[in-house]
Amino acid sequence: MSVIKIENISKKFKTGNKEIQVLNNFSTKFYEGELTAIKGENGSGKTTLLKIVGRHLIEDSGEIFWDSEKWDSFLKKELSYMLLSTARGFYYRLTVLQNLEFFLSLYKKKFSHKKTQEELEFLSLWEYRGLKFFELSTGMTQKLSFIRAMLLDPKILLLDEFEHGIDQESVKKIFERVQKIKKDKVIIFISHQEELLNKSDRILNINLSR
Repeated sequence: MSVIKIENISKKFKTGNKEIQVLNNFSTKFYEGELTAIKGENGSGKTTLLKIVGRHLIEDSGEIFWDSEKWDSFLKKELSYMLLSTARGFYYRLTVLQNLEFFLSLYKKKFSHKKTQEELEFLSLWEYRGLKFFELSTGMTQKLSFIRAMLLDPKILLLDEFEHGIDQESVKKIFERVQKIKKDKVIIFISHQEELLNKSDRILNINLSR
């Protein structure tokens, strides 16, 4: 079983003349095949940690490894995907299908019309395939972001409050799907829903560092 090793990660943010310490010499491990939930107070560094793992942010100090391999070296060979609480990174004037086809091409993934239809139907979005992204509701954009992740099939899947704006039936379907695909992936999620937290394999509680 492979593992992500976080070793003494620290991260500060500057707000005016003030520095805010979000993570301070933080260490932990995330295991392949294990569904890990992160909980903690607002501002404790949950999202910051996921963004550092997904390389949306760079740590001020500390290191990350995949087993004994440096993290950035590993990510040149494997794909990570982060679903934020507000879906980003789509092109507003492209349709649902055009967005998916475009992003698959960026990652040199083959576009399969059949597979894409199956994924869109899974979350009841197939009938909206011709809508432009800006015409979608918040919940629909979240669903589309998850569908994009499933089509990209990343090794590392990071979910930051994926349930934001989504109906509970769809939340249940997404979570069941995540549980099924975890075997050969590292999946980490942030949630404030106790029901989801309690269904994880492990809960990591991050406390305020200040």
